[in-house]
Amino acid sequence: MTGRGLDKRGYSWPPFEVGNTAALTVGARSSRVVDPLAAQLVEAAMAKAPWLLDSDTAAVRAWAIAETRAGLYADALARHQEDRAVPCAGCETCLPWDTALARWQTTAANHRIRLGLDPLSRAQLGKDVTQAALNTSRASGTVDAQIAAEIAALESELGIPSGAGRYVVNDHLSDLIDADSEEREP
Repeated sequence: MTGRGLDKRGYSWPPFEVGNTAALTVGARSSRVVDPLAAQLVEAAMAKAPWLLDSDTAAVRAWAIAETRAGLYADALARHQEDRAVPCAGCETCLPWDTALARWQTTAANHRIRLGLDPLSRAQLGKDVTQAALNTSRASGTVDAQIAAEIAALESELGIPSGAGRYVVNDHLSDLIDADSEEREP
């Protein structure tokens, strides 16, 4: 640099300002990019999934961060392909992004399963909660007489032994889940 902040070429770039994104390529490792997007997902999930409680917020946030990062890598890969005349396959730019995308998609999918945010895990979660409530009610002797009478009537109508109705329900749920899984397979 020579006199008055100018370098030998006679000009100088202004210093970077706070909050610049000049070096940002994907944004998946930047909390300034990830946090606001993840917060939107957390808010939407907590509002639309009534089984999620306030105590689930940390787990929902972990899912939202993984989902956001996967989305940012997917967007970056799409932009990278659009910028090329000939699609690349595994260049030094997109290969690490592909790896990161797969990792974050897997992480997000695992979180979705744990939170009941996909159809199969939501059905399993509903079944487990219902079964636990029924078992608790039976153990404490507080099963409503009307519900017990309806269960007994259904068992009688279907010709199954008394008390076996819960197994029929579980088998029926398993059949529905299996049928749903088969419909999704390509």
